[in-house]
Amino acid sequence: MAIAFTESALSDGETSAVTFTFSEAPSDFVIGDINSPNGTITALVATADPTVWTATFTPNDNFDGSATITVDNDSYTDAAGNLGSGNTDAITVDTVNPTLAIAFAESALSDGETSDVTFTFSEVPSDFVIGDINSPNGTMTNLVQDATNGKIWTATFTPNDNFDGSATITVDNDSYTDAAGNLGSGNTDAIIVDTVNPTLAIAFTESALSDGETSGVTFTFSEAPSDFVIGDINSPNGTITALVATADPTVWTATYTPNDNFDGSATITVDNDSYTDAAGNLGSGNTDAITVDTVNPTLAIAFAESALSDGETSAVTFTFSEAPSDFVIGDINSPNGTMTNLVQDATNGKIWTATFTPNDNFDGSATITVDNDSYTDAAGNLGSGNTDAIIVDTVNPTLAIAFTESALSDGETSDVTFTFSEVPSDFVIGDINSPNGTMTNLVQDATNGKIWTATFTPNDNFDGSATITVDNDSYTDAAGNLGSGNTDAITVDTVNPTLAIAFTESALSDGETSGVTFTFSEAPSDFVIGDINSPNGTITALVATADPTVWTATFTRMITLMVARQSLSTTTVTPMLRATWAAAILMRSQLIRLIQHWLSRLLKAH
Repeated sequence: MAIAFTESALSDGETSAVTFTFSEAPSDFVIGDINSPNGTITALVATADPTVWTATFTPNDNFDGSATITVDNDSYTDAAGNLGSGNTDAITVDTVNPTLAIAFAESALSDGETSDVTFTFSEVPSDFVIGDINSPNGTMTNLVQDATNGKIWTATFTPNDNFDGSATITVDNDSYTDAAGNLGSGNTDAIIVDTVNPTLAIAFTESALSDGETSGVTFTFSEAPSDFVIGDINSPNGTITALVATADPTVWTATYTPNDNFDGSATITVDNDSYTDAAGNLGSGNTDAITVDTVNPTLAIAFAESALSDGETSAVTFTFSEAPSDFVIGDINSPNGTMTNLVQDATNGKIWTATFTPNDNFDGSATITVDNDSYTDAAGNLGSGNTDAIIVDTVNPTLAIAFTESALSDGETSDVTFTFSEVPSDFVIGDINSPNGTMTNLVQDATNGKIWTATFTPNDNFDGSATITVDNDSYTDAAGNLGSGNTDAITVDTVNPTLAIAFTESALSDGETSGVTFTFSEAPSDFVIGDINSPNGTITALVATADPTVWTATFTRMITLMVARQSLSTTTVTPMLRATWAAAILMRSQLIRLIQHWLSRLLKAH
């Protein structure tokens, strides 16, 4: 017999017809007579020619080699009963399905990363293309066959953005074949992928800050950051300190201190890509802002006047850089005066005015001061203070008046010195009251303007204490302060003393004497007997009585007694003892009577 495959080779799923051609028609040939260790014989039938039989050979699965079918010797007979000789034929068979191993080069991927993927086949695939690879969580590119080993292929896996999980790539069963056409078995591999960029929310705990205040800041991440440090936080308008993670690793806190002298919206920013999550994904940044006013308000103080004297006031303007929220009159220090009437401008809240009244009896630079930190602005910032000064002279000038003489009599004068505590600006002679005399020659000292002199001439016929007075407020100093007045007095006696002379007898004869009484209007200070002229007699025994204004003497003479007018008008008697003409007239009438008496006696004797 002869055995022949109709096919030259078989792969998985294929069959081949087998022809058995005998030299004689076999009488007992059955399928069991055929040995096929590498496959299965089916459908054994005789053809129209009884010497030709056919069957179907189906190779075993997963066999790769030369598959034989054999009919052993003596396994069949012809019609005469002769044992037939056997035979063998072979066919190339490959029913082994190729297999595939898939391996990622990386164990995990984050955003922006890729991994090589190796596809290792058990046999060189004949039709493997990139479309055979399923990658629902990423993209496959760059599929190439190894130049030296056709069983190995490589490609690049790029994970999808914003994916967090196990990313798979799969080659399905039967998606490729080997060279024999066997359908390949697929496979799957997976890689840990996190391409979700972590996000960040920033929140201030406070809504607004002023000078000296701070705010907590909370940084809340979508994932715990792996490398978040204080340097990742931009705070152009302040300082970040005390950055720490809380018990929740996705929440961090810090303290924000705004810069001094900043007014506006203060921001803190974490830039994109400045931190990563545990997978290495670059984080998205964020910004938050807070209203900040750390500008300390300032103050300018200005007096409306340049100088003040007694009784004057000055308005004071307080101009703030910002409207103060708690400025009161008690915030103003005015050691040299009093502040009143503090009011805020009706149209501009930054401007306040008050009235300054200087203290009495102050001479110098009067200051008003608002201390640092004594007021705040609307944000609560402590304000800086300031000072202004004004020239003040509220010291009323004083005056001392002094006579150079201690007493004056008729015909005498005294210089008077007016010594002021300050140079007077409007002192004139009319400012001097001198009811008991006359002031003349008022002049200012050439070297000391505080000293003035004048001449006082007492009134005639005045006896007493003569005063000169400068009234209060009758002059001013250079600052306009009204001066206080003063008074001085001098003893004055310009009353000429008078004298009455009286004989105790009305008539005398020769050899008789008469007491003579000298009665002065004032006690004489130097009355002596030589002051009495008695050409017609002799004066003796001149003595003062117990009353010093009354003196007595004895007159002896037989001729007319006359006290010379000259002696009464000369300086032989002190000014206080000069005889008046009235006394002389009285004496004259008495003398006439004496003359008449003596003439009468002489005529009788003859």
